[in-house]
Amino acid sequence: MSAQMRFVTAMSERTVLSIATESTIFILINITAILGNCFVLAAISRNPGLRKIANWYILTLAMADLFVAVTCMPLTVGASLKGEWIYSDVICQIQGHVVQIWASFSLTIVAATAVHRYYRVVRPVRFREIFTKTFIVFMVISCFVLSAAAVMGFPFAIDASFQFGPHLFCTPNFPDQKTKRAVALSVYVAFTAIPSSILLFCYFKVYRAVRRHLILVMPNLRPQQQLHSDMKLSTRAEEMNTTKLVFAITTVFCVLWIPLCTIGALHVSHVPLPRWVHLMYDYLMFMTAATNPLVYGFMNKSFRAEYVRIAVRQGVKTGEQEGNGSPEKTKEKRGQKPAIPAIPPCLHEVQQRLQIASRPLQPLAQLPTTVMLYHRLSQTDGCRRRGMDMVRKRD
Repeated sequence: MSAQMRFVTAMSERTVLSIATESTIFILINITAILGNCFVLAAISRNPGLRKIANWYILTLAMADLFVAVTCMPLTVGASLKGEWIYSDVICQIQGHVVQIWASFSLTIVAATAVHRYYRVVRPVRFREIFTKTFIVFMVISCFVLSAAAVMGFPFAIDASFQFGPHLFCTPNFPDQKTKRAVALSVYVAFTAIPSSILLFCYFKVYRAVRRHLILVMPNLRPQQQLHSDMKLSTRAEEMNTTKLVFAITTVFCVLWIPLCTIGALHVSHVPLPRWVHLMYDYLMFMTAATNPLVYGFMNKSFRAEYVRIAVRQGVKTGEQEGNGSPEKTKEKRGQKPAIPAIPPCLHEVQQRLQIASRPLQPLAQLPTTVMLYHRLSQTDGCRRRGMDMVRKRD
């Protein structure tokens, strides 16, 4: 019995519990991928500090993952619920091409990210000469064009099409076994073996460079040199944190892709596999689109802080909409006085000089002039304005 026939038989024998469980897992992965990548895009667009060149690869991955989560994953959810492909053959061909291009593009982008970090940490002089904004844009476009050409060129060259099964998304259907093995071997070498080798080599060199710097350079710095090199050390610490982040992303990515490649190689070799193995393949494939935002949130302080700001702001907006306005306006409607906004920490000096930290501000007649108090405030512009307004109101 062929793998396609075994797939059709296994799908028809599913119980209601198995259908609900499998479909629920796909739905959770889909929702996680959409929300997580939307948070990444929102964080980068709202925070100028996250628009660094090193984050352009993260931005590109998030856009690709979000596109697949919106266009391809819902089709798989529907097929899982019905147990068959309920859409047209044209949709199957489109989904198959998009998934294959996305998978190849993601692997090449991860390899490009590793090369970027290698030059940034190990060869900083060459990095400034090579990795300009134009070069990075060219690299990203080249990765996409290479992936699209490979995925779309092979089916046209050998007259192959995509079909539903034994996976819950459309995969290539080759005319014969010999062609199938040749194409699979070429794709695995080009988009799995080579990117993985580049990734391992680059991050091994990055790890050696960072470790050598911490062991040999840091203990030999004199106190005077350490004082004058605070800026360099802080920059180096930031680079180390970014390297850890990208290394975690690529590690998780490879942990997911190694089982994928193993299952794919066994399937191409006509090794009989149970349906749960193919189902695991589908889960791992789509989980790659949902893991990157989770890694950013846990390991990168900047992304994590921006995630919290976005979530808090959305929560405040939701509360205001439910209350038909801001909390101050709601209290005014009820006849209550709105709460007096708290004095920021930068204005505590005013309270100390007036010696009324526990009571409301009193008239400032005892001070020489309001200008003197104004100049004694914090040098922050926002604090100056608020302090001056407070002084004028009390005058």
